Order: sequence, then structure tokens, then C-alpha cells
Amino acid sequence: MGCVWVSLSLTEDTEAVAGEPHPVNAPVGTGRGIHPGRVVWVHDPNATDWKGPRVGDGYWWQPDHTDQQVVNKMLTDAICTLAGERTLADAWSAIFRHFNREQGRGDTGYQAGEKIMIKVNFVDMIATGGNTNYSLVNHTPEYASCSPHIMHALLDQLVTVVGMAQSDITIGDP
Repeated sequence: MGCVWVSLSLTEDTEAVAGEPHPVNAPVGTGRGIHPGRVVWVHDPNATDWKGPRVGDGYWWQPDHTDQQVVNKMLTDAICTLAGERTLADAWSAIFRHFNREQGRGDTGYQAGEKIMIKVNFVDMIATGGNTNYSLVNHTPEYASCSPHIMHALLDQLVTVVGMAQSDITIGDP
């Protein structure tokens, strides 16, 4: 009884008040990128036929549940829309040229031998509790980490469209 009285007597009687709601369509921060503030979203329900977790349908990341060609087209559409270009080659060129201008390297596209690091989301692969032996199957395999299919599509574009050597590309989640 004494603990309850002490905790209640130490509690303020002021009411918690939420902050003002953020205004609609009023972005926070400074837009960056080739078209500052542009967000690209691509959806195609034909990309996968996976029914969901725990329904005996396997896992979302298995190749028999994802149509790689549909994913390839989705990424092409996203890159072209992001860059505001009609062709994938022009879009990648515009993205690299913009990046190089921003870095003070002039109006140049990708140059052979330049290295690139692609940061993807592997947040589900964080080992906890001293566990360093990660097992995708025994952990949470339906957790939405970065899709191997989108990574494949991106790597394919960088090699076949941009002309990067595979050895110049690093992909991961440091």
C-alpha cells in the first residue's frame, strides 16, 4: 500500500499533450538526389504468388514464388522514373553524372574501375544474445529483408547496362 501511495504522490498531475500534427505535404529536411525529394514506388502484383507466412506455402524469398522478369521490369521502371529518363542506359548515366557533379568530379558518368557499395536491408540478420551462427530457415525466414530478386535485378543492370565489373561492386549491410 505504501509503494502505491509513494508512486502516486510522486506522479505529476499535468496532462500529457501531443505535439501539433505535421502538416500534410510539408516535407521535413532538404530533398536530395537527381530530382530532390522525388520518391518512386513501383507495384506489380504479378511479381509474386506467395500466399504469406505460416500457410504452408514456403517462404517469400524462394525463387518459385517470384517472377524475376517482373522484378527486373519493376526495377527498370523505378530507375527510369527516378532519373526522369526513357531508357535504362540514359537513366543510369543521369544518376551517375548527378552523383559525380555533387561530389565535385564534374559532369562525368561511371568510369571503368570505379567501385560501388550498395547498402541493402539485412536488419533481420542481426545476431543477438551471443548468437553468431545465423540460420535463415530457423530464424524468421518470412521477415522482409531485402529481396534477393531485387538485388539480382540491380546487379544485372549495373553489369550489363552500366558496364561495371562484378569485382567493382560490393553489396551488403554493414
